[in-house]
Amino acid sequence: MVAVLFGVRSVSVLSKTEVKHKCQKSIYSNWGHHDCGKTAKYEHNGKWYCGIHNPPVVAARDKARREARDAEYNARQALRDAKDAVTAAEANVLSMVSEYDDLPIALQGAYDELCEARIALEAVSR
Repeated sequence: MVAVLFGVRSVSVLSKTEVKHKCQKSIYSNWGHHDCGKTAKYEHNGKWYCGIHNPPVVAARDKARREARDAEYNARQALRDAKDAVTAAEANVLSMVSEYDDLPIALQGAYDELCEARIALEAVSR
């Protein structure tokens, strides 16, 4: 298309208009069920999605969240196990005191076990 404006010839090329797709993710909210409606940038399996609802991105975000949760759970479980080991070692020392007449020899092994359990507990709780 050629236009003459104030004596100056300008060429205006109309580019092919791109179809703006909308995100097709279904949202459930207090107002009911509706589509996201944001401008879609990604196509996945024939459907268009925005950056928030793009299925590969959502899967990666869920995986990272799940791994962080599992790591936190495993750390708590290790701390719980270390505390249980310390409690068991302390109970063993107390039973040694009440059962044996020769305390120095009997307590040495139990004391070493208790020290190892406390060191493991301190290492886990850091």
